[in-house]
Amino acid sequence: MKKITLIIATLACVFCLQGQTTINVTQINGMTVDDYHASLSSGNLVEGEDLVLTIEYANVQDNGVCGVCLTARYLNDWSPDFGQVDQVVTTSSSTQTTTITVAVPNVTANIGTARIQVFGWNGAGDEFHYVTPTTGGWTISDILSTSELSPNKLNAFYSASIDAVVLNDNNLDGGFSVFNMLGKEVLAGDVSREISVSALKSGLYILATEIGSLKFAKVNR
Repeated sequence: MKKITLIIATLACVFCLQGQTTINVTQINGMTVDDYHASLSSGNLVEGEDLVLTIEYANVQDNGVCGVCLTARYLNDWSPDFGQVDQVVTTSSSTQTTTITVAVPNVTANIGTARIQVFGWNGAGDEFHYVTPTTGGWTISDILSTSELSPNKLNAFYSASIDAVVLNDNNLDGGFSVFNMLGKEVLAGDVSREISVSALKSGLYILATEIGSLKFAKVNR
């Protein structure tokens, strides 16, 4: 009985010495998480942008896959991850600091609830830390690539008098998207003879349809 008690006490002591695994992202690109979020335009992450995560951690254990490592990845809300980066680290009972660079992934459709997750092995399971703004997930917008545009010029023009793009083509099937000069989709819908752009601010835009595209200047009177 004394031997069993001694073994249990010894194991408990080893666990105490090992300490609790802690992981905390303290900065993104040199700013606090909240300050970084506040610096974004409309809370949007930009495809291809590198985010440098400053991470404080302690007591990360060997997970048998990438060794003693931290993993950073994106989540679409809480669904399967994408854009995963593994980084081998050293560990001790004292808090250490490292950085992991994760690029904002290219997406095929807008994601309104993107989260960043950083985790490491605590000896019995993964220890998670979630990086999100205080009001919810970030947005990753599907930014327009020139390769996505139809090479054909759309037979259409912008009419300031009705604040709409007028299509002269007979083919009015399918959908349309309007992009600003940053490549962000600002308007979408079904193609019609007159596509109202009254909700848009003055500026240059690209109207894209399946049969062609048109660059036009919108003017608010």
